Amino acid sequence: MEHRTLTDPRARLVRENALATYLGLVGAVEGAVVTKPMGFTLVRGPGYFSFCNFAGGFDLEEGDVERAIDLLQEQAEDCSGFYVFAMSGDTPADLKEQLERRGFESRQHLVGMASSVAPPPGEIGARAVAEMGDRRLVSSFMARQFFWRMPREARETIAASTAASSHTVWCVGPASDPDAAVMLVEQPASVGLFNLCVRQELRRKGLGSGLVKAVQAAASNLGRPVVLQCEPELATWYKGLGFETVGTVEAFTLSHDDSSDIIAG
Repeated sequence: MEHRTLTDPRARLVRENALATYLGLVGAVEGAVVTKPMGFTLVRGPGYFSFCNFAGGFDLEEGDVERAIDLLQEQAEDCSGFYVFAMSGDTPADLKEQLERRGFESRQHLVGMASSVAPPPGEIGARAVAEMGDRRLVSSFMARQFFWRMPREARETIAASTAASSHTVWCVGPASDPDAAVMLVEQPASVGLFNLCVRQELRRKGLGSGLVKAVQAAASNLGRPVVLQCEPELATWYKGLGFETVGTVEAFTLSHDDSSDIIAG
């Protein structure tokens, strides 16, 4: 039985960019190991953080599905922070249902979105941050703003991995005290937008939308769409900036811990 269904091709871009995002961060984590058993990516790293303990990018043959889920159960039982990312474009298409039948529970549902809009970049002064000291400062700002519910150790680990990764970091305002920031993941067919954040006292003043438009303009110059994954309640805001829903990203775990260090828009 064939498990493929029609999927918006841009959903595959969201999927591949999300994987590239995590793998780029994992590359900066000492002791993390990346393997590709049976048609998916498996990452195990030190600690319990999901950004370096996860599986995703499933392209499973029908005969490998049960064995793959057996392996995922073993990993999840060994690490409470281990997540399985089931995304639009995965094979089998009913992977989510099969995970649930084997005891996995959905912990976070994200919306995959894409945009090829090319607005004027605006005048908010967004710029890429290249110097490592400044990258650390901006990455720490993003971690504090975006992962404020996570333990300090988790935030510091994510910030250090972001700064050391090959991903592009943009900010508005001085790197030592940013007004807004975002992480970009450039792939041959897309530009991923992640961890968009604005200082709390400056929100609702157009900085976030201005930063998104600057990213859209830069991506348009490269001839690539912008892709992201976001909480469902943010989808309407992104639609107002020209994004369309193209798929979903769902995080499954065996753990009952509701905290999350999942990277999103």
